Amino acid sequence: RSREVRGIVVDGRSSVATTEGGKKKTKKGLTVNEEPPDPGHVCGDVAFYCTIDNETCGEVARKLGCRWKEIAEEGQNKRRYGEILYHSRFEERTLLRIPADYDEEKVRSLVQEKLSTEGEESSEDD
Repeated sequence: RSREVRGIVVDGRSSVATTEGGKKKTKKGLTVNEEPPDPGHVCGDVAFYCTIDNETCGEVARKLGCRWKEIAEEGQNKRRYGEILYHSRFEERTLLRIPADYDEEKVRSLVQEKLSTEGEESSEDD
């Protein structure tokens, strides 16, 4: 049986998860030292992965090079989103804590590079 898990990052400190039954779970105090990554990427400190809309736990596990159960049983994920199954689907921008046992090369390829735009403006010659 498939189960939908919807998680929405409200800001850098809060997240809200809604299960298919409509029950909301809120976890305050999420400490993220940087902006959340775009969907399909991990944050620079490789602590969290940001899901793409309708991505399953199994798909995320393949991207991270770990077992889906490690994602489901990771403490922060379990507390935030409750029961997560292999076919559980995530809403876009759900932040999942990356388990300790992951494929370093796969995860490194998902790190979002921050573009330095401060003080750099594009200048075109006419």
